This record gives sequence, C-alpha cells and structure tokens, in this order.
Amino acid sequence: MPLTISLRPNPTPTDGKKSLNAFPYSSAPSWRNLTSNVTISYSTIQGQFNFGVFSFSAFSNWFAGSASNIFSTTVRSSYAYTFDGGLNNISDGGFDMWDTGNFISLTFSTTIRRGVSTINYGTVSTFTNEGGFYITPSNQWPQTALAYIKNGTIGWTNSGDVGTDGLVGSSNSNISGSYTCPGGRFGNWWANQNYGTADPTICYTWYTIQEPRYQTNITSSNDNRKTAQPPANAYVQHYNLTGCNIIFAQTLLSVRRTLPTGLGYFIPSTTIEGFLSTFVESAVLNFS
Repeated sequence: MPLTISLRPNPTPTDGKKSLNAFPYSSAPSWRNLTSNVTISYSTIQGQFNFGVFSFSAFSNWFAGSASNIFSTTVRSSYAYTFDGGLNNISDGGFDMWDTGNFISLTFSTTIRRGVSTINYGTVSTFTNEGGFYITPSNQWPQTALAYIKNGTIGWTNSGDVGTDGLVGSSNSNISGSYTCPGGRFGNWWANQNYGTADPTICYTWYTIQEPRYQTNITSSNDNRKTAQPPANAYVQHYNLTGCNIIFAQTLLSVRRTLPTGLGYFIPSTTIEGFLSTFVESAVLNFS
C-alpha cells in the first residue's frame, strides 16, 4: 500500500539564486547517513536510502510502456518530437523545432567526483555510493533525465540551436511552481519555454521528487534559465541544486497546435503541475 501523507500548503515559487531552506519538507533536522556501515550493491536508488524507492531499470520499463500515454492525456496538443539526430542530439525534431540541439549535460559535483559532461540518450550510469543518473532512449516521450546525488551539487543543462523559424517572433519565458501527488509525494519545479506560433514548443522542466522518508535537504539553488532571445547555437538553459539525498529530474515537454492560442504554444503552469502529479505518482507507484 502506498504511504499517504497529509501535506502542508505549497510554498510560494522562487526564482533565481536563493536558499530553499524555507520550502516545506526541504530540510530534515534528524538527517543521518542511512548508508553508513551497510553493505549494498549501488545499482538502485534504494541502495542509497537503505530502503526500497525505485530502480532505474524498473523506471525504464515503466517509462517505455506508460509515459507517452500520460504525456498525451495530461498535456493538451502534446507533440512527440522526432529523434532524428545523433546519439546525443535532435537534428530538426519536425517542423523546424531544432537546428541541431537538445544536448543534455549533467553537473555532478561531490567530494570525490566533479564534472559536467554531455550524455548520450539511453545512458544508465554505474551507481556509486554518491549517486547516479539515467536518460530515456530515443523514440520515447517525453524525454526524461533522472539523477540522484547523496551529497553535493547536481544540475541539468540543455543546449543547442533552436529552429530558425522559432527565432523570428518567438518568446522565451521562465515559470516555476510546486506539485503534489495523491500518494504523498511532492516537489518543486522550474521551467523554461521557447515558444511562438510556428515551431513546436521547447519546454524544459526541471523538478525534484520528494517525500518525507527520502529526507531530502536542499540548501541552495543556482538558476541559469535565460529569457533573452537566443542567438543561433546559443540556447543554453541550466538549473542545479545543492544538498543531500536529492532526486532531480528534467523532462522535455512540447506542444504543437494547428490553430495556436493568443499565447502561441505556451504551456501553462497548471498543465505542467498536472503532468508532474500524474507522471511522478504513476512512476513511483509502479515500482516502489
């Protein structure tokens, strides 16, 4: 049976380089090293927490069978972009969404491992006692990258060249918020959207996956989402978090409408929150 928890009201979203200590449930005064003196094969996130949470292999199986349906039913006019590039990029995506872009990089900084690297789609990292990551393979929607860090800084960077049509008359905006799931899980999210009336929307959404037993403690954030019109080959969006026991994900949402609304292909916060609530709840319940 899933654990049901009564949550306090959601916090007011914050942007920029700010401390997240004021967020409900973001700190755990009684936090301790749950993996000390325990011999565990770190092939799953449950090894990090020392209890069942979920594994990347189970997430992969669930994602292949269920994620696309959640995407199409919770995001109106959802667009399944074409994976027509190389191992780590999308060339066009259909309807000039990209001119070679959607490169995904992970910042992973701990006392032992440091660095930023571009990752191929479909990569599953080798787990250590410090964390690991997984990126869904091509031709599965919506593309999602998931990572865990025991203690340190973790962040996702998305970059490339947006479609030429999108550079003319398009808009770029940031929105943020929080979401809750029926089973008691919750998180904060941050999104950047490049949208207009011609090309499909590029909506990167970064978010945490939390519940009290995870004992996540986020001490600070670094918001590098840009709203200036991106020049060619310079669309770079980044968000990272610092703390302990952090599950941090990012998903590429997109919509395309034959007759766009007055906001073009803008995806409202209510849609993002509805997607995350259903997506996270279904994912965790299917292999927790």
